[in-house]
Amino acid sequence: MKKNYLFGTIISLLLVLFALPAKAQVSSIADLFGKYQFTADMEVMAGMEEKAKQLSANCEAEISQGAAYDAQIVGFAGATSQMNINAISTEKEMIKVTNPNTPQLWDVLYLANENGDYPFGVFDNEKGEWTVESYGPVYMSYDPATKLITIPDFTVVTCDIDNSKATVVAKFTNVKMTFKESVEIEVADLSGSWHATPLGTYGSNSESSIPAEYDFVLTKTGEDNENYSAELTIGDFAPVTLPATFDGVSLAIHAKDVVLDATTGAVIYWNGATEYDITFSYASETILSMSTPLCIGLPNPEAGEDEPKYTMEQWYMNGSAKRAAEGGASFDWAGTWTVKGEVISADGGTYPSEFEMEITYKAEWDMYLITKFFGNDIANMNQGGIMFSPSTDDPNKATFKTGGLVGGAYPDYFKLYDGTGGTADITVTKNEDGTISIGDFFIHKYNYDTSAATPVAFYQSVTASKPAEEEVVEFDWAGTWTVKAGQVASYDGKEYGVRSAIGAGI
Repeated sequence: MKKNYLFGTIISLLLVLFALPAKAQVSSIADLFGKYQFTADMEVMAGMEEKAKQLSANCEAEISQGAAYDAQIVGFAGATSQMNINAISTEKEMIKVTNPNTPQLWDVLYLANENGDYPFGVFDNEKGEWTVESYGPVYMSYDPATKLITIPDFTVVTCDIDNSKATVVAKFTNVKMTFKESVEIEVADLSGSWHATPLGTYGSNSESSIPAEYDFVLTKTGEDNENYSAELTIGDFAPVTLPATFDGVSLAIHAKDVVLDATTGAVIYWNGATEYDITFSYASETILSMSTPLCIGLPNPEAGEDEPKYTMEQWYMNGSAKRAAEGGASFDWAGTWTVKGEVISADGGTYPSEFEMEITYKAEWDMYLITKFFGNDIANMNQGGIMFSPSTDDPNKATFKTGGLVGGAYPDYFKLYDGTGGTADITVTKNEDGTISIGDFFIHKYNYDTSAATPVAFYQSVTASKPAEEEVVEFDWAGTWTVKAGQVASYDGKEYGVRSAIGAGI
């Protein structure tokens, strides 16, 4: 099901005429998806003109779905990498970027505060230490009526690690992203059984008697893919059914005064409240990443007036929920593949008919990413890689996203498109002989300065195979061996031979 976040001239006019509440336009991060015009007043420092060529004070940017984050900004101040959006507060009308320099947005350049302190901060002479070690998080404000995003003043710097010094390349003030047009996103059907697994040392309470994993079943309550009932099964507690909503980006399970066990008083409880949303970020039709944790609390009878009324007994965070593929055992797509296909040059250039593709399994997100394509390492260009999604219905099929960068250097890059030159997913099929077939695709030359994309190569009849595993032959140590010494030194004056034998009893 596709959901169109389009707020055109007619709708805007009706909102003005009837004075509807402005907040109704932005109920989730998905409502901010679309194309924007990034503008700012940029002052380039003397002698930094060459480095500042990567930067832009007037360019197109886009907010879109992210692979492992709530969303991403592409094209921020001319950046060639995505800026990850970690959260949105519709109450405060802000979006949050926790680590603005992860990934690094430009070549050898970094975001810093308005004083250019990143990453060394300000040295406190009294304490003898740096008071700021990193730049972030950054909070960007948005207008819910117009979607105009206002960004705090910042600088872009180079870093001299050896001398603990950051040098300002350019200063940005009056920074805004003005909404231009919406984008259409796919709202997937999340119906089915899911298994949630926390990740890492602090992902759950290993000392709790409640299991560190849990299950939930999503059942649609309407004709669209946006409203569900979620039946949660946590350890030995009786299953509970809660309402849930999905906007194509974030799944929210709405918990309100949920008592799991009346005898012990166990409740779903988080951050001082028994009413909140348990949220997951959408990664693919098979993977959801935990955003807001599900936590179980027990009454704290000794709590003072200002102390928490519950103690945390078990929590589930920093992990993922996975929906198992139907129709048979799943196929492990990870590994290095040799891709071969028929290539047609569209610009007279020479392009490889054979190249390496690497598919990497990311345990922290429980998902696959293409980290090498067209023979190039593309992880840093694409926020860790291009999303690769095994089918939920057929274990022998998968798809991967288009639109990713697959090589080149600023300002000209190679970019991946489907067989029609569009941005539809590319289908991958596992064959009986262990090879895979890949749908047709285009490689375009993409210019970041002009946003022009020109087709340069078309690939068809594409297959890929993994290198054959070498047969390991066990070495047979048993037998009669002749031992030969290069030189024999005698300590008793007698002569000894340089050859001897050891028996077959080894």
